Amino acid sequence: MGTDPRQSTGWAQYLSSQGWEIEKIRSRKSEVKVFVRKIPWLGSVVKVQRPPEVPPIEEIDRIAKKHRALFVKLEPFAEPNFELSRLGFELDPNPNLPTKTIVVNLHPTEGELWKNLSQDARQSIRKARNQQLKVDSRRYGAEDFESAQQKFHRLLTETGKRQGFWTGDYSQLRAKTTAFGKDAVIFLALAADQPIAGALVLLAEEMAFYHHAASNQTGQKLFAPYLLTWEIFHYLKNETPIRQLDFEGITDPRFPQTRRWEGFTVFKRKWGGKEVEFPAPHIKYYSPLTKILFRITQL
Repeated sequence: MGTDPRQSTGWAQYLSSQGWEIEKIRSRKSEVKVFVRKIPWLGSVVKVQRPPEVPPIEEIDRIAKKHRALFVKLEPFAEPNFELSRLGFELDPNPNLPTKTIVVNLHPTEGELWKNLSQDARQSIRKARNQQLKVDSRRYGAEDFESAQQKFHRLLTETGKRQGFWTGDYSQLRAKTTAFGKDAVIFLALAADQPIAGALVLLAEEMAFYHHAASNQTGQKLFAPYLLTWEIFHYLKNETPIRQLDFEGITDPRFPQTRRWEGFTVFKRKWGGKEVEFPAPHIKYYSPLTKILFRITQL
């Protein structure tokens, strides 16, 4: 797997637009971005998300002290070669990011990718095609990207209400795509020119990330998410240097709260990808009172 988007310049620009400050740590192989959110009168909270390698803890401590951090949340990309528990960190039962995902290798031919799909996925794509659905893509900077983005956000809001998850307002979606620029692509599945399913895909080096997906009830009935996803495969193979697609999260038995993703997980397992498990998140408290309050809220 390549660089996670949470360590990209685009993600840093997006979080900056949402009120986060960016610090940087030079580690052995790379530069790690650290995100700081000030809390008036109290200090700050700090998060280190998917660093290519865990940076020196003394540098994390330095930034925490500089910003009077209540805690630092660390969500590693890979297991560190040292024990975090010996340096004041403990396991965190509440991840902010998906701890398990599915990654599809796009190197094979389209014919080989097709064979790797589940029988149900292939049949669903055929059914969607029989409904005369079409899929359009709009990369940031295209003349009608804003219109496509507005249509996608309406679908996303509807999906969130139906399935009970928070989606954010339009200004947040716009800030995210603006930050990623040409590395943000909106896909829409259309029936009679009406959007019925969509996705926001973010690009980072040779990886693509299936960051947000949405569909209305008509899209569900017409199998639009299947045709949409297959056309995303086609676009990435033929229009970009991308060679892997990360489906951005499935259920993880280590974290019971991810059970609500069962429906997404069933869908994502139909595309012939490999399951990838990330290390569990860790947290380090710099205030005893903060630790006590966290314990109480988890009861």
